[in-house]
Amino acid sequence: MKLFSAQRVKNDDGVVGINTYRYHVDGDRVDGDDIDQLGGRARLEINHFDLPPGRNQVLSFLDVLTPDDTGLEQIAEWIKEVHGDTEIEAPPIIRRDEERGVLRLNLVRGLVPTWREELRDLAGRLLLLLPD
Repeated sequence: MKLFSAQRVKNDDGVVGINTYRYHVDGDRVDGDDIDQLGGRARLEINHFDLPPGRNQVLSFLDVLTPDDTGLEQIAEWIKEVHGDTEIEAPPIIRRDEERGVLRLNLVRGLVPTWREELRDLAGRLLLLLPD
């Protein structure tokens, strides 16, 4: 499986950026509540930092855990579905799908009014981690 993560972070000087990560996850199934508990099962493959990691405050994050063979278009379509879902009032959002995996979005209270824009921004950076 693959875990893609995009985080909007702020450092001690108030500088804000987006850091992204792609992990390979051993095994073929992880429940959504277990994403934070992957531990040794996740190996970092690629990352990109606007701000060096460490001591940053996470303002928002988008995680997508998906089977290895899930393509860019499939992940982009799933994010687009969540973005357009008029029944969602505010994060946290956790979507579980038997075939696609798990998608999570959460953010600090101050970003709630603009969560759709935040999802779009994080998704744009996250999708850069996928091969064409």
